[in-house]
Amino acid sequence: MNRAAGRGPTLPASGAFLLAAGGLAFLGKASFARAGVDDLHFVLAPTAALLSALVEGRFVFEPGFGWVSTRHDYVLVASCSGVNALVACFAALAWTLRGRVRSARMVPAALLACAAGAWLFTLAANLVRLLVALRLHANATQLGPFDGHALHRLVGVAVYLLALLAAVELASRSPGARRAPA
Repeated sequence: MNRAAGRGPTLPASGAFLLAAGGLAFLGKASFARAGVDDLHFVLAPTAALLSALVEGRFVFEPGFGWVSTRHDYVLVASCSGVNALVACFAALAWTLRGRVRSARMVPAALLACAAGAWLFTLAANLVRLLVALRLHANATQLGPFDGHALHRLVGVAVYLLALLAAVELASRSPGARRAPA
């Protein structure tokens, strides 16, 4: 903490940024935990559109149920949204970029950049994860003790982890990012 013009302790801009990002991550996690498929259009609609563009058969929204592909006998539901990965990616990006927020005026733009980056990486990860999931589903894949549902979850963990690591690595290499000593 430092003192600004005799007004008492102030929080450095990077601290204010992390505090705001932590608050937003907490609020996001709390609201997404109760969200249904109708509340998650911001992630599921673009995911369904991208999937529809890449595979035969469209995913069509059915209110209260999800995005349905009759061709693939598959439904994108709230648990397919990746919002937990979105929150984790947002928080990881905020932590990675914290040293670049040098004034209070930079906080809103930095929060927006973290949110946009997390959303894009979540869409990319969802797309990869669901393309693999569709293939597993179509082939009724089983691997040892893992049935299709367990494989779907394992693929999700792997894809989201790789996307999170890629997002943090790209953010740390972006212009103006501080480099860690070798």
